[in-house]
Amino acid sequence: MDVKAFIRYLLENDRVCALYLDRIKAAGSKSAIAEMVCDCNGGVFVCSEIAAGAELDYESAAQYFAAHINGKRVFEYESEYGKYTSETYCAYSGEITAKTTVITLLGCDVKIVVPDGAICNINCDSHSHCKIVCTGKSRAICTYWGDKPECKGCVKFLEGE
Repeated sequence: MDVKAFIRYLLENDRVCALYLDRIKAAGSKSAIAEMVCDCNGGVFVCSEIAAGAELDYESAAQYFAAHINGKRVFEYESEYGKYTSETYCAYSGEITAKTTVITLLGCDVKIVVPDGAICNINCDSHSHCKIVCTGKSRAICTYWGDKPECKGCVKFLEGE
């Protein structure tokens, strides 16, 4: 299903908490919706929903959010723990050099290189294939749904629910 149908499915099936329901209803642009998907909770939520059976047409989503994903935009957030950055890749193939705190992968086939000294939290949906390479003193935490990603270096894996 395309992005609008995916959102309708989530809303009609009570799959969204009250906070995100209000945020979705208030979102007046693709940018605002992309910002919700990219935050640390949004990426995990979308990956979990896809694993639970919600279908998303990755090519359609990649076109719909073209200006906001696949390395074109970094989102900045503040939480109770401090500031962090995030980006999402969708229907993307190739190598990614991690430049944000959080990366969400939707329907991707990628190699992620985490530069020396960096720390990155990676969400890898059930339709993504990922190899993570941590260089030097870098670290990564990868939550995955589906096949466990390959890795080299210091990577901690968490199986998504």
